[in-house]
Amino acid sequence: MSRLLLGSFLFTICFYLTWSSAVPRIDEAYHWKVYKGKIPHDAYRVGTNNAEDAIYIAQVLYRDLLVPGEIVAGRREAVFEWGNSRHTAANNVMILCSNNPTQLRWESTSSFLFKSNGRYIVGGSEGDSDIFIGRGIHDDERIVGKVVVDHKNTIWLHAVHENRVVRLTEFEVLSFAPPEETEVTEVIESVEYLDNLPENVTEISFSKQNGECDGGNVVINFNF
Repeated sequence: MSRLLLGSFLFTICFYLTWSSAVPRIDEAYHWKVYKGKIPHDAYRVGTNNAEDAIYIAQVLYRDLLVPGEIVAGRREAVFEWGNSRHTAANNVMILCSNNPTQLRWESTSSFLFKSNGRYIVGGSEGDSDIFIGRGIHDDERIVGKVVVDHKNTIWLHAVHENRVVRLTEFEVLSFAPPEETEVTEVIESVEYLDNLPENVTEISFSKQNGECDGGNVVINFNF
């Protein structure tokens, strides 16, 4: 059989490839490390204060309770609120870390709109209360503290600012944000019939022609 095609021409073909990412569990999104005054490389950074010092999240063992608070880079002690008073701790302190901080996000809420969604990061334990990690702005400065949900009292962000206890009605809560199912479309353009081929062979070359396509070249040979 003689050659089927002579010359060359182009047309476009597309195919679609879809896959689902393995969805991590909430307990895989973060972990706690012992804090001894040195910030771990994977510590989760909340933001900065007005002095441009980085802020991190602490968890303190206090009176057999686990209380979230704030660690400022360069300082040995964690600062936290408990019993309507400011406290500090240099021992029995943990710092929140994450290997993939994109799995964590801050959700805006308020004392009047707060509703647990099952993805809030647990920051500690105090009796029967749910303790989450919160942050807010007070006197134009970022602060970190705890959100106490006991189903009896008003929900606030309890934190410390310049040696004073503050309670905010508008705040953010740290939440788990798993990646969504990802659909990827790859467009392969330029399906080209080539000439100058050996007798009785037609070759089709699939090649990447623009930035929307991934991968390299694929060559299919048809022998007759």
